[in-house]
Amino acid sequence: MVIAPFAGSSLSAAVGVVINDREMAVSSIVSQLLDLGVALLSAVGVSLAVRQSSFVPPSLVITRLDQVAAFITPSLLALAIAVAAGAVGALALATDLPTAITGIAVAAAIVPAAGAAGVGLVWGEPLVVIGAIVLLVMNIVAINLTAYIGLIALGYRSSIIEDAREQLTLSARTGVYAVATIVFVLAFALAVFGTYQFLTFEQSVNEKVQTTLDDDTYQALELMGVSTSYTGDVFNIGGDSSVTVTVGRTSESDYPMLPTVLQDRISEATNRPVTVQVRFVDYEQAQASSSSSRVSAAPTDASVTRRSGTAPGVV
Repeated sequence: MVIAPFAGSSLSAAVGVVINDREMAVSSIVSQLLDLGVALLSAVGVSLAVRQSSFVPPSLVITRLDQVAAFITPSLLALAIAVAAGAVGALALATDLPTAITGIAVAAAIVPAAGAAGVGLVWGEPLVVIGAIVLLVMNIVAINLTAYIGLIALGYRSSIIEDAREQLTLSARTGVYAVATIVFVLAFALAVFGTYQFLTFEQSVNEKVQTTLDDDTYQALELMGVSTSYTGDVFNIGGDSSVTVTVGRTSESDYPMLPTVLQDRISEATNRPVTVQVRFVDYEQAQASSSSSRVSAAPTDASVTRRSGTAPGVV
């Protein structure tokens, strides 16, 4: 990501729009598309090489990898990174500050999603590819739009809208600009819609997991993490979403119905089919002694925990 050439092309689009330089704006868009194409092809090439050479098992379930699963669905953190990259880029351009850090921020918002799409193509996972592309489009739109808004907020004024209205004539160039504008608006709308869908889904999942574990039946369990995957249903038009709940428990505790209970409640709240996996982290615990007269070679002011293997419960 340090050497990814995305900062210049991404920021110059906003500059071109602000100073009403259509050639710069169009050149920036073309450059971004070419850059993304190179990144995607590179990801496909590397993924194919490591799979064919057995550096990773060909049967590996890529959706279970955190490095892939984190970049195949829109998320609030990804959106925040893209918005921050665009804003910092606008500030760097307006104040003549070095754009090296900005380039890294822009690449951090774009390159992982492109890499995940390439991995999905090699492993034959179309839903992974779709999810990664949705995230990729969301980040690109957010970076470009935030950079433009940032320049406007810093005092630059764009006359491109007024000029376009005054010079509006029917021509091939006007048609190209109109098509580009429509594509940008549609991409932005899809990115916003996909992000909203996932964030509301994630919020509902967290609420239902918390209310379920608050029941007296599960008071001995300790919630350790909740992760959601949207690869099966990007826009809620069919398919299956996945939720993984990790809880800690003592070795003598057994909750065989917890995955079913969570599945029923999450499906009812989100109105979508959901696969729920519960990972139990078993441990044995030695409690600290409250007797001051007791002498022991082992520490008595902390619990001693031994973690063992996990046995997932899947519905």
